[in-house]
Amino acid sequence: MWYQGESNTDYTKDYRGLFEAVIKDWRSTWNLGEFPFLYVQLANYCPWRMEPAVSKWAEIREAQRKALEIPGTGMAVTYDAGEYNDIHPRDKRTVGNRLALLALKLVYKENVVYSGPLYHHKETDNDKIKLYFTHGESGLKAKGSSLRAFTICGEDGKYTEAEATIEGNTVIVSGKGITKPVNVRYAWSDNPEEANLYNLDGLPAAPFSTET
Repeated sequence: MWYQGESNTDYTKDYRGLFEAVIKDWRSTWNLGEFPFLYVQLANYCPWRMEPAVSKWAEIREAQRKALEIPGTGMAVTYDAGEYNDIHPRDKRTVGNRLALLALKLVYKENVVYSGPLYHHKETDNDKIKLYFTHGESGLKAKGSSLRAFTICGEDGKYTEAEATIEGNTVIVSGKGITKPVNVRYAWSDNPEEANLYNLDGLPAAPFSTET
């Protein structure tokens, strides 16, 4: 199990390559094959603010999300477990429980729900973008009255606050004045405490960008 990344927020472009190198090197050094590597995505930190364009913490979270492409990895999402003024979340129980679910599934092969929704792909439909997820088979829900923390951009690449609604196991996103949407971001800030997309099993969706 691995919990790290805060110290890399000043040089985010290197993180994905470094993180993948750590995982592959440990597996090679111990010569035990692709043993499970479970890690914690960065928790929320700093005073709350939505940053439509720039967030180093969000960039690290995105690199961590994409590391799930490495076989045998699992990620605990924790942006709802931290504090704005404490870089190390005091809520260790939530972090531990989510790591335990990953271990039960990936190590002990138990039939448990171990992940919240993970962005899979998008489809553009006129002035809307439809988002598809894995680990949302039980259904999606907003923790609160409506979905928050989604932003959207058009061809100019400038993100603005978006409206998002749940439709079955998908999320439909649109933006005022954006007739040709291109990309969507979710929970893209240092402290995305307003983010509230969960599956019906109570696990949060991982922050993401649809940019490639």
